[in-house]
Amino acid sequence: MFRLKKSILTVVLLIVLLMISACGADGVDKDSDPTVADASEDEEEVAEVDEDAEYVIKAAQMMTKDDVTVIGTDKFAELVDEKSDGRIQIQWHYGSQLGSDIETFEAMKNGNLDMAAGSVANLTTITNAFDPFMLPFLFESEEQTLNAIGSEKVHELMAEELEPNNLKWISSYDFGGPRALGTSKEVTSIDDLKNMKIRASRSVMEIAAYESWGAKGTTVDWPETPEALRSGMVDGLGDTYASIHSGNLYQGGIVNNIVDIPFQWYFMIIAMDDAVWNELPEDLQEVMVEAARESEQYYAEEKADFVNENIAQMKEEGLKINTVPDEELDELIDITKDEVWPKFIGESFTQDTLDLIIEEAGPVEEQGNWGYSIDSE
Repeated sequence: MFRLKKSILTVVLLIVLLMISACGADGVDKDSDPTVADASEDEEEVAEVDEDAEYVIKAAQMMTKDDVTVIGTDKFAELVDEKSDGRIQIQWHYGSQLGSDIETFEAMKNGNLDMAAGSVANLTTITNAFDPFMLPFLFESEEQTLNAIGSEKVHELMAEELEPNNLKWISSYDFGGPRALGTSKEVTSIDDLKNMKIRASRSVMEIAAYESWGAKGTTVDWPETPEALRSGMVDGLGDTYASIHSGNLYQGGIVNNIVDIPFQWYFMIIAMDDAVWNELPEDLQEVMVEAARESEQYYAEEKADFVNENIAQMKEEGLKINTVPDEELDELIDITKDEVWPKFIGESFTQDTLDLIIEEAGPVEEQGNWGYSIDSE
């Protein structure tokens, strides 16, 4: 039933994507931040699976195989195969082969794709369910993020939010930690942020955060970001260490400094067509949940080494990483929460939803512990 369904749906999806391509995609945010790879026809960008498996799930992974998030999505597929004794296998199509994350999320919603992994920011075109996760300074450590995305209560609440859109939230992997601030000039105090022009994605929360600091958020699409920094159109950008590294922004004097202000946490989400999920027997649904939680923990551990290597390489090539005094960071956090959070609570999500996420995240045992170290050499 799966394979017959997927054969039909694959044809429909290809027709839809061809129509999108013919019409242009001016309205699509390809920036989800970090870099979104261009679609590839390379067959090596399709994961191998045993076609004789009882269930073969066709899945879109936005990023190319060398991206940090693939550590998590591949581990998830591996664990699903292992725990189900090969009964269920996930076939990842990497590098936007099946469309952008917006397009693949829409295809899933419409029953034309089994599973997709893409930036949670781009789910906002379908649902605001995940908006509270993107509030600036919501989380202060990696442990809190893992508690929140692994919480049964949070998953149950999100299931209610996603049900009208025929989506099932499976698992999540961040883009290498929270966003820091890469700049062309050195920043050692929050006063240095005033009047800065900071490149922003299309996230209204991100822009609102910059404005609360006395800076100006300027939306620049990712492909134009290096030139915007080089020309002085913007003075810096908010992004993860892994994304600044993969975008080569630390080379050629584009980004000379990073100030370690972990202000916003983004993640990649694996979502599934709810109808496909419901076709799975209960024991295989349990396998998927177990594999999701284990892969999230595995990813957190493996990602740390990946980001540490990125940091060490950037520093070796001359990048300087600074911090601001603790009391100034606390002041910046308070300012941001006071000015930004009220703009979205009651609009994009309820206070009750936010309270549940904060409760499930738990207290901070070690503030600023994101797994990696800015002192990596």
